[in-house]
Amino acid sequence: MRRNRRQYVTGVLLCLTALSTPARHQPPRGAQNQEHQMERTGQATPPGERMGPAVAECPAGVQNIFSVPVENAVGTNSLNNAISLIRFEGDRVSVGEVRRDYMKYVSGSDYWFVDGFGDARIGYTQRRGFVMFNMESGAFETYTVCASPHELTFKAAVLDGAGITLVFDISSADVNDYNWVLRTARLRGGTVDLLGEKALGKKRHFENGPWTVGGGNVFAYDKTRKDLVCMDEGLRIADHPLPALYRAKAESLGEIREIAIHRSLPLAVLVTAGGEDGSGPWLARWAHPDTAKRLVPLFPAEDDVPGSGRIEKASGFQFSPDGAWMVLRNEGQGREGPVFIAVPVKESNDDLLGRAIVLGRGAIAGQSPAATAWTRAPQSFVSCDGHGLFRWVLNEE
Repeated sequence: MRRNRRQYVTGVLLCLTALSTPARHQPPRGAQNQEHQMERTGQATPPGERMGPAVAECPAGVQNIFSVPVENAVGTNSLNNAISLIRFEGDRVSVGEVRRDYMKYVSGSDYWFVDGFGDARIGYTQRRGFVMFNMESGAFETYTVCASPHELTFKAAVLDGAGITLVFDISSADVNDYNWVLRTARLRGGTVDLLGEKALGKKRHFENGPWTVGGGNVFAYDKTRKDLVCMDEGLRIADHPLPALYRAKAESLGEIREIAIHRSLPLAVLVTAGGEDGSGPWLARWAHPDTAKRLVPLFPAEDDVPGSGRIEKASGFQFSPDGAWMVLRNEGQGREGPVFIAVPVKESNDDLLGRAIVLGRGAIAGQSPAATAWTRAPQSFVSCDGHGLFRWVLNEE
């Protein structure tokens, strides 16, 4: 543990020696897994105050982590061309392979990982295709979702986990930029059943357009028409209150750069830029009893998040798997790196959100988080910067 990490840890600090490379083809819970004792030096602060992370040394070479349907663990594909598990087990962290070399390229930094299928499987994009992988058995299936050699996909989302229905962000090369298309498909036994496709304008290479899924619908910002649209699984226009809220203030808000929507509550965040009211995150609550509060600035004043600094370039909005928390990153911190902020979701409150909590930096000074993920049982938010794993337990209050 480098000394300069300590200044960013205000809660539990878990220290351990560097983890060595996991043994070849060892199961995640096997006796030969790499396990390391960690020292506890404090107690986590209660919700409602500044909440520091637990910190553990990263295994050498880990840059990417992702959520997995395994208790108290995150996955990585950074080690030995394998899918591996990094487990948090009480005072220990262990690393074990699930399977390696099952494809030529298992490791890669531009893959997008998803879970939410209701079983042991995860999925990830791989340039022109998609891979379904079983975290228990190591079995896998491959699917081609980009029929043209000029198409690439770098992002996917689960629209219906039980039905294995996904949305893919597709880029195809144009003269000076890339055409942007969303494509929905149902995957089964190696077969791709195309459900719908929607062209949404142009974008830069490796850029994911502003879109998300929620409540069985797809929400996307149409760059050609400069409009927010809601679509069903066939990517046909569907009726929903959120696009109407945006259209009423489109000139003031500007173009949408990011969308996050709660899976079950009438709650969303729109990150915009270039509008008359300036850039920033906007809070949308289309069922709020006060119509004037249905679309308002998320952080109207600096003191809404004490200790975080000025809220600038807020991004990376995501809701926890249980829907009880919203996490974002505040980039307005200069060279010291972004600060993560958590906001409790309050279903019983008309405002739907509680008071924001500063989590802290998910990286050492001068570094930027390379990836984030969620664990389950307990529910935790985890950030990785290639040097440390920064972990905050965010159970329901």
